[in-house]
Amino acid sequence: MIYYREFQRYIHERTEYRSFTPIDKKLCGFPYRIAKKFFGRHVYGETPLDTMMTVMEALDLGPDDVFYELGAGRGRGAYFVAHKVGCKVVACEIIPAFVQKSPKGLGVEWRQGDFLKMDLGEGTAFYLFGTGMEDEEISQVCHKIPLGGRVFSISYPLTDYDDSFKLEGTYEVVFPWGKTDGYLQVKG
Repeated sequence: MIYYREFQRYIHERTEYRSFTPIDKKLCGFPYRIAKKFFGRHVYGETPLDTMMTVMEALDLGPDDVFYELGAGRGRGAYFVAHKVGCKVVACEIIPAFVQKSPKGLGVEWRQGDFLKMDLGEGTAFYLFGTGMEDEEISQVCHKIPLGGRVFSISYPLTDYDDSFKLEGTYEVVFPWGKTDGYLQVKG
């Protein structure tokens, strides 16, 4: 098992991630503490950059896409997509401190609040790490995704919640806590 600090060092040493390091260093520190203060318990996690590369490739992101990260935390994944792809990126986050402390002018539009209550209609591609979500909340997300929207979800396919999605692929993805499946689906 790779420990978190070793995993971070490995990522920063990878050639394809070096250009992202200056942006990464601008992100707010102590995200676990901020999330615990907001929710009253530990519920924070970040998607590793290797996994975000898999997400970007599976979604086939291009400069004309509008990418939504649903539950962006401090925005590491959103900034990475903006940096690598150059498409419009919208980071949706319920914790005000993450939005307030986020660096400005780096290609990410922040929307503070519950993404279940947001208009997602302009999105063409979405990332959902909703492992801690209730079934009803997942169903609500499914209804908010516009027709033709491509969604990469972690741990479960949206086809389990909404028949209007078509499963396009399953990908093994890695997190500091272990491996799981990621699912690419399109709303039809």
